[in-house]
Amino acid sequence: NVIPWKVTNELSLKLNIRTSKKILLLGECHRCLTLSE
Repeated sequence: NVIPWKVTNELSLKLNIRTSKKILLLGECHRCLTLSE
């Protein structure tokens, strides 16, 4: 079964948003840790 390109595109966008949020959170945590030291 072929997955429509639009659907895969939306899924990849959601994944990108999710991973970028994780990266942002990791960056925030890292900054907090470096500030608290």
